[in-house]
Amino acid sequence: MNDFEHIRRPFQASLKQVSQTAADQKAWSQSKAWPVIVESVQGSIVTVRLDVTSEWTFPPIQMPLFGPEYIRYPIKKGDAGLAVPSDVSLGKVSGLGANTPPTLDQPPNLSAHVFLPCGHARWTPPRDPQAVEIYGPNGVILHDTASNSTITVAPDGIKITTGGITATLKNGMVDITASSSINLTAPQIALNGTLTATDSSGGTATINAPVKINNKLDTTGPITAPEATINGVTQSTHKHTGVQPGGGTSGGPTN
Repeated sequence: MNDFEHIRRPFQASLKQVSQTAADQKAWSQSKAWPVIVESVQGSIVTVRLDVTSEWTFPPIQMPLFGPEYIRYPIKKGDAGLAVPSDVSLGKVSGLGANTPPTLDQPPNLSAHVFLPCGHARWTPPRDPQAVEIYGPNGVILHDTASNSTITVAPDGIKITTGGITATLKNGMVDITASSSINLTAPQIALNGTLTATDSSGGTATINAPVKINNKLDTTGPITAPEATINGVTQSTHKHTGVQPGGGTSGGPTN
């Protein structure tokens, strides 16, 4: 186009310039990875804006989050990352387009990208560089597909749920609930602290082993036993000395 063409043919020149600008923008934008900022999140799909200085204005772009189905990142508005390009459309694999395989043609816009979170120098360093570290603003949730077994690590505690069992560690307390039974097996089991045993269903506590108490025993109910020895005296067969008839007082017990 010469210097006077836009005067002789303004409409045609304007269309040509617009077409050329669009072509330049398309060629410039394709097959590049861009720094982007997250605008919104819907499940594993994010809407981002390009974080670049350009003479062109780019609209928000919707693209899938990089990664497998079974690991979910806590991506939020304002997070930064990279829009990594694909050579063909990602509409089928991301669910954002037609359910047909893509052609080998170059995609016509920036939609054929995936969002990849990018590290930052100001991020908190790992507690142990040799360990795998997983954390999130509200904690971490591990579960199977159906959520039958779940481990929740939250700022205020940890909760484990599986097969009728719930264990909660929170506020300095450990609470374990089981729908059937709880078994503790070890050569030695130590309980340090006040022990309280209750059964709202009316059951009993059964100990199938000798019991040794090195301190006093207080009870608000009767004690029932086939035999008891107190201060070396067998209670069921002991005798008394110095027995006197009538209202006298006998001597102490003896075996």
